[in-house]
Amino acid sequence: WVLVKECSVEGASPQDDRFFRGAGILLYNSSHVRILDCSLRGNDEGVYAKFSTFTVEDSNIEGSDSGGIVSYGSEFTVENTTLSDNDVGVDALQSRTKVVNCVIRGSHDGVYASGGNVVVRGSRITDVESSGIELYEVDGPLIEENYIEGGHEGIGLYRSSNGSIANNTVIGGFFGIFLFKSKGNLVVGNWVEGCEEGISVDYHGNGNEIVLNALVGNGYGVVLHSDTSGNLVHRNAFVHNAGSGDHYDPAHVQALDSSGHNLWNDSEMGNYWRDWAMNNDTNDGDGDGIVDYPYRIEGYGIDYLPLKESPVEEIPEFEL
Repeated sequence: WVLVKECSVEGASPQDDRFFRGAGILLYNSSHVRILDCSLRGNDEGVYAKFSTFTVEDSNIEGSDSGGIVSYGSEFTVENTTLSDNDVGVDALQSRTKVVNCVIRGSHDGVYASGGNVVVRGSRITDVESSGIELYEVDGPLIEENYIEGGHEGIGLYRSSNGSIANNTVIGGFFGIFLFKSKGNLVVGNWVEGCEEGISVDYHGNGNEIVLNALVGNGYGVVLHSDTSGNLVHRNAFVHNAGSGDHYDPAHVQALDSSGHNLWNDSEMGNYWRDWAMNNDTNDGDGDGIVDYPYRIEGYGIDYLPLKESPVEEIPEFEL
C-alpha cells in the first residue's frame, strides 16, 4: 500500500500550472493507495482517480468546485469521511464504489454513480439541491441504513435493477425513493416522510417489491405510474398521506396506481392504511387482523387484504 497521511491541500485549480486537473490528490493507474486523515479544501476536485484502487478514510473534503471525490474506472472505498459544500460529494463513473459511514452535506448531489458496482451504507446526506443518492445503469446496488434529508429526490435509481434499498430514513424532497425504468429491486424497511411522492415508480419500472416501509405524511405514500406493471406493494404502513387522518375520507386516498397492472397485497396480507384500519372498531369482524373491506387505491389498484395493525415499528434512531 501507498499511504498518504495527514496531508493538507488547498486551492488547487486547473488554471494553475502546478496542478494537473486542479485535484488536491490525483491518482492515475495507481494501485492500493490509502488516503488517511487528510484535509482537502477549496480545490477543483478533492480526489480525482482514474483506473486506480484506493481508500479515503477519516478525511475532510470541502468546497470542491467539481466534486469531492471523482472517479473513473476505479475501485474505491470512502469511509468515516466528511464531504461538505462540494458540487458532488462522490461522483463515480464505471467504478466499484463503496461509501460507508460518511457525512455528505451542502452538495448538488450527495452520491452520483453511473455504471459499475455501488454500495452506500450508514451515511448521513443532507442539504443537497438535487439528489441524495442517484444511480444510473447500476446493477445490484446496495443502499442501506442511510439518513437522507432534503433535495429533489432522496434516492433515485435510473435503469438500475436487482438492487436493495433497505432501512433508510428519507425526509423531505419531491421524491423520497424514485425508480425510473428500474426492475427487480427490493425496497424494504425504509421510513419515508414529508415528500410529495414517498415511493414512486415510473416508466417501465416493473417487478419491484415494496415491503415493510413506513410512508408518513407524504403527498402520496406510493405512486405507480401508468406504464408500470408487476410491482408488489405489501405489508407497508401508510400513515397520514394525502392529507388523510385517523378516519377514512375518500377525498384523501393515500396511494395512486395509474396502471392497474400491479399488486397491493400478497396471498396473506396487504398494507396498513391508518385511516382505513381506525375508521371504526368493528371493521375486523372475525378478528383475523384483516379489515373486512378492501381498500381502493386512487386510479386502478385495490388492496384486498388491508391490515388492522401496522406491521412496521416506530421510526428508528439514527446516529452518525
